[in-house]
Amino acid sequence: MGNKKRGSKIPALVWVELAKKDLSRAERAFAIKDYPDTVYRSQQVVEKMIKAILEINEIIVRDHYVSEKLKNLIKKREELKELEEVIEIARWFEKDKKWEITRYPLEKEDGFVLPEEIFTKEIAEESLKKAKFVFEKIVKIVKKEGVEV
Repeated sequence: MGNKKRGSKIPALVWVELAKKDLSRAERAFAIKDYPDTVYRSQQVVEKMIKAILEINEIIVRDHYVSEKLKNLIKKREELKELEEVIEIARWFEKDKKWEITRYPLEKEDGFVLPEEIFTKEIAEESLKKAKFVFEKIVKIVKKEGVEV
C-alpha cells in the first residue's frame, strides 16, 4: 500500500470514499465485460469498507486480510454482530487471493491461465453483489459511529 508509515491512521471517511470509487469502477468493468477487474474492484470495496470500521475502532490494518480482524472486533463489540455475514464475504475474497489472481496469469503444469479464463460473468456478478451488500451495510454502521458519509 502507498502509506509506508506503519500505524498511521487513515480516517474511516477516506476508506469509504475510496471504496465508493472502487464500487463505481467495478460496475463499469462489469458493464464492459471485464470480469476479472469486476472481481478485483469488488474485493477492494469489501476490504476498504472493513478497514473503515476497523479504523473507527483504532485497529490499523495494512494488508489484505481483514476477515479475522473484523471477527475479533465483533467479539469485543457485540452490537457489531450484524457484520458476521461481512466476515464470510471477506473470507470468500481472501480465499485464493482473489485480489492477485484477477490481475496476473496463474501458472499451471502445462502453461498459464489468464484471469479472463477463470473469472466468469457469474463470478463477477456474485462479487459485485457482495461488494454492494458490504458497502451498504457498513455505511449504515459508520454513520451510527458518527462519521458523516
